Amino acid sequence: MVPAKEGSSDSNSTSCTIRWAGTSSRNRPLTCVLEGRRAHGRYDGSYEGIARRIADFVSPGALAHAREQFALSVAYSCAIENGDAHLKNFSVLYDSPEGEVRFSPAYDLVSTTPYLPRDTLALTLGGTKQFPEREELVRFIRLVTAKGERGVLTMLEQVARGVRVAVREAREYGKKYAGARKFSDRLIEVMRRGVGRMGFRVR
Repeated sequence: MVPAKEGSSDSNSTSCTIRWAGTSSRNRPLTCVLEGRRAHGRYDGSYEGIARRIADFVSPGALAHAREQFALSVAYSCAIENGDAHLKNFSVLYDSPEGEVRFSPAYDLVSTTPYLPRDTLALTLGGTKQFPEREELVRFIRLVTAKGERGVLTMLEQVARGVRVAVREAREYGKKYAGARKFSDRLIEVMRRGVGRMGFRVR
């Protein structure tokens, strides 16, 4: 893994380290991981800080989509109570150093409070690591995407639909595997609580 580009960081910013991952016969996409202070500092920083840095690395033509992807990922993490959405879990991809830089698809999404009931967000949102209520999440999405009220509501509804699918799959899994029923019930409870903070209901 050879560093190709490295940015600086301070307490109010998020640096970016780009490393080339490839083989002798075929190069794979470049992945840029937005980090605060290397691996040991991945839980230091804010989601607003990442949003500010997206424009520093994503190509102009892909910027609007990147901001929407990022906002959706954070909103979904809040809905499922994912306390592990840290700085190394947001990346950009490109096929060559001269190619278009895109925000990577969401990855490593996990509901952590079924395992750690007192878990919180990995980074701050609105100055706190507590999972946000609807008002704060709306503020964040508007800040990141510059969308109006209707656009923000559409994004929140998209997140809620995703959670409903996850709840349905968790319920089916619990029915199929009796030994997993207790955990699936707990997971469903967590996701209902999370989407409830956003102003939606999940059966």
